[in-house]
Amino acid sequence: MTARLARRWCTGQGHFHGVIAITELDHVARHWTAERWGVGRDEMLDVLTESWCGTIGRH
Repeated sequence: MTARLARRWCTGQGHFHGVIAITELDHVARHWTAERWGVGRDEMLDVLTESWCGTIGRH
């Protein structure tokens, strides 16, 4: 499955998409609070999931 997904992008793009997704997750994990960002946990997870699907889930 991983090899099939890796072929979805041109050389180097798969790695870049992965780096973007992990960086996004790291930033949210370090900085998100409902009070500070104005969104609850469920909404934050929905948005993060949608973003990941757009970054690494669909092409």
